[in-house]
Amino acid sequence: MELGHLGDFLAVTIPKLGAGGSSAIGLIYDRCSPEQQPLAGCFVIDDGLVVSVASSLAPYKCNPQALKIVLLNSKVEYAVKAITLHQYFTSPEANRSWQSGSPPPPKTRVYDCSFLHLDNQFQTLSPSQIESVSEALRFPLDLNNEGFRGNFCDIDLPLVLQTLNSAQRDGILYLCDDMMRPIAQIFCLKGKVVTAQYKNLWNEMAIYQIVEKDVATKFAFHPSTTQGTWPHALLNRSSDTLLLEAYRRLDELQRIRSGLAAGISTFARKTESCNTSDLADEAKPFAAALFQALDEVTPADHLWMVLGCDDYTVYRTLFELSRSGQIIAVGSTEISSAAADSANLESDEDIIDFVLSEKELDENCPITSVSIEPQSMRLLKKVGAIVADPGAATTYKNHNIHLPLSAAGFPILQNGEIIGMHSRSKTGQLGLETSQMLTLDVILALKDDKTAIMKTYEMIAEIAEPASEKTITVNGEIYSPLRTLDQPTTPLTATASAGKSARKFLATIAWFIGGYLLVLAISNLAGFISGLNNQPSTNIDTPTKVNEQSKQGK
Repeated sequence: MELGHLGDFLAVTIPKLGAGGSSAIGLIYDRCSPEQQPLAGCFVIDDGLVVSVASSLAPYKCNPQALKIVLLNSKVEYAVKAITLHQYFTSPEANRSWQSGSPPPPKTRVYDCSFLHLDNQFQTLSPSQIESVSEALRFPLDLNNEGFRGNFCDIDLPLVLQTLNSAQRDGILYLCDDMMRPIAQIFCLKGKVVTAQYKNLWNEMAIYQIVEKDVATKFAFHPSTTQGTWPHALLNRSSDTLLLEAYRRLDELQRIRSGLAAGISTFARKTESCNTSDLADEAKPFAAALFQALDEVTPADHLWMVLGCDDYTVYRTLFELSRSGQIIAVGSTEISSAAADSANLESDEDIIDFVLSEKELDENCPITSVSIEPQSMRLLKKVGAIVADPGAATTYKNHNIHLPLSAAGFPILQNGEIIGMHSRSKTGQLGLETSQMLTLDVILALKDDKTAIMKTYEMIAEIAEPASEKTITVNGEIYSPLRTLDQPTTPLTATASAGKSARKFLATIAWFIGGYLLVLAISNLAGFISGLNNQPSTNIDTPTKVNEQSKQGK
């Protein structure tokens, strides 16, 4: 089956756009992951087709069947049978960028969207397919190569870092889950920690959150000297100093959190602006950003995901803002009806479809982000505005709505109509600066793909072949190694398959004949040696006996 462009794949009609082009939103999950945390958001862009961000889904391009989608309106799970994305996200450069935690280069942000083709039948994932997904996610880490790796049940993180420091190693320490999929990264130069990355956090904040969350169960060290690809500035603190501070923060965090009793609470602003003059010095750097991020919707435990700081900084600042009377806790995540109204949080009964806009974007009009809270599957709406940026491209816009990384792929609305897709958040050193939105007209242009810059990867099905055989089956045809569907390889014909079977049969016969001849030769050689050992020995007269015989003859 040959597919080159999106238009060829729209025969599937589940789910469909509603009347007037109304859409629905959903969450994308990795079926193989035991954590079952959403990878990104999505929304329906055409019949049987949803759109999301390519930067989060590129590692699944060769295994789209490892993804599943849950749409909010229907609460139905859909399988993914193909994924279409820009050619950049199929390149080694994209793999390096994704694994290092760096955002796509500015010139590629316009292409940061992918289209997922839905199906209502899930394919059972084999162990080899699951491992294939894990290999893509852990790139460039190769577990087949000898390296320094282990389990945190046997050795803790400080001892691992001390070992690397003693050995003066250059490279990346990957902190992994039980399936050896990287969760966080620590970059080392001559054994010294120079930078770190965990989700949206970098440097010291990443180290502090790694220790506080106890994020990994396994680790692996990948030797590397390509420091040019390492993100963010280098740290100027020793590993021991970083870890001592991390454990101090952990102890203090437990005390502050219990004092606030705010682990599952949300907070509201009591004043119009943030006054930092009465705050402790430790709370001042992030106070303004945190104050603006309080929306009566986001729980305190989730605020670190929309800011560039760890949990300790969040709670220390919340404590100071609460002490100074600038904020107030409004309850648990089971938000009251009054708080829900002020936060634009809708119940399941209030969910409506969203219409794809046919109007031109009005940069002076407020915008609204819609997303899904994964635990409760409730619809969240946050209001903001487009941020003017003369240097920004016309294909994407900056906005000021505070959203976590997992909100990438959800739609942005204006006057109740979808005008774009939230693509990424840009986190600065002192909190969240701006977020970016890919405009709807660009998304639709990429969907039509008139310039043929997109690639489609289809779901593959394994066949019962020996492990050494590099063949797959797609729609009943046998193909040699995995290919993109816009660059199809020639399928193996029935004649070729028959010839292959005949060669296997002849090779088996030759093996048996060769074995028989070898056994026969060994048997004959053994008989020959045995005959030599049993042959009568020749009598050789000694000189004395010869002399006696001569005398008798005389």
